[in-house]
Amino acid sequence: MDTGKGYRLPVWFLLALTVGVLLPLGFTLPLRAAGVQAGDPETPTPTRTSTPPFAGVIPWPLSCGAQVHHTTEGAPARVDRYQPCRPFWEETGPERLYSLHLTADQPVTITLLPDDLDVDLDLFLLTSLSPNSCLAAGDTYLRPGEDGMPPVLQAGLYYVVVDGYDGAAGPYTLQVDCPAGPFATPTPTPTATPTPTTTPTPTRTPTPTPTPTPTPTPLPFKQLFLPLSWERYPDPHARLIRVELQEGTQGYKGTRDTYISKWQPDVAFGDKFWFTVRSKEIMVGLLYFDLGTVPQNAELVSAQLRLNKLFQSNPNPMTIRAFRVLRPWDEATATWRLAKAETPWAEPGGKAGVDYFPSPGGEVGVDASTDFVKWDITPIVKAWLTYDAPNYGIMLRGFAAGNVEYRFATHEHVSIPRRPTLILTYRLKR
Repeated sequence: MDTGKGYRLPVWFLLALTVGVLLPLGFTLPLRAAGVQAGDPETPTPTRTSTPPFAGVIPWPLSCGAQVHHTTEGAPARVDRYQPCRPFWEETGPERLYSLHLTADQPVTITLLPDDLDVDLDLFLLTSLSPNSCLAAGDTYLRPGEDGMPPVLQAGLYYVVVDGYDGAAGPYTLQVDCPAGPFATPTPTPTATPTPTTTPTPTRTPTPTPTPTPTPTPLPFKQLFLPLSWERYPDPHARLIRVELQEGTQGYKGTRDTYISKWQPDVAFGDKFWFTVRSKEIMVGLLYFDLGTVPQNAELVSAQLRLNKLFQSNPNPMTIRAFRVLRPWDEATATWRLAKAETPWAEPGGKAGVDYFPSPGGEVGVDASTDFVKWDITPIVKAWLTYDAPNYGIMLRGFAAGNVEYRFATHEHVSIPRRPTLILTYRLKR
């Protein structure tokens, strides 16, 4: 602003005039930080990244055929919902995370059985460590073609989660069944033979001077320790120990056995020197062996049940399957209706998934040529010794197209060599 006298007003006066006159009239002054040009985009506010709930968690390893007895009690509660399987289930209880690696495409069945049926535990199958990658979910089973479970799972790495609905927590048994087995080999894809091409004559080039290879500095040796509850490779130098548990042999007195009959639902047979298994699951055998003499540091290699056949009603063959019993029963009072006095089975004759584990831990075919019958029941005994599942014994159920029954010697039989025998082979962990 010029006064006509060649005198220019100072800049501070002009600024004061602008602030004192223009601002009260509603004008605004665009003030920007030094160094920021008009039209420059503003610096965005950084977005907070959330940590995945299973980040840093080491999953417990599962494999085909595994039986794990575990509990969610004391575990952290990281996840409330699993998308897109069950977005409305409020899984506010603690959870356990497992990994399952399949080496070949195959159908897979996963079974979850809580020890207490009033504890509402649920089962989830994930394709990654994110709860938003849920592939299938269920209360007790994940069966091929049900509840989102594909008929065939492709080879790869999966994650299994046991979680508690509405804060539930408790012990359970988890089993994985795969018909192809844990080490199935995938079918190779044939590779096409490439068409041969003419190779041009190479041009000779001078050989470069070799560069000396630096000597690597050795890293300090570190030992890695897995959690004690993980399975370890057996020590090849540990001595194998074989024991036979049989009533009356070397002072052993830990066997109980009986059978229950649909045809006589209120009769107990615990005092007989035989027990009967009949086709169509009409007569069911029950056996128990006390394992208190097995050392706590025993690492089971194999377990066999051996029975002596005394009688068969006709020449028809039969398949007898061994199941792990899930509830206490009493030799003297067990009947088709009762597991023990005043305690009924979940349903007469026993209910799969409640009274006995739904998947057999061993099976064998029996016919007229069989005198001594052997079952490989390693998965059942391993559940008792390795995973601390309660030992309530074994249930034998018969399956055949025709009608037939077989009788086997019990621990009351007068001849000791004929009595039931449990043969264990194990190593002692260091």
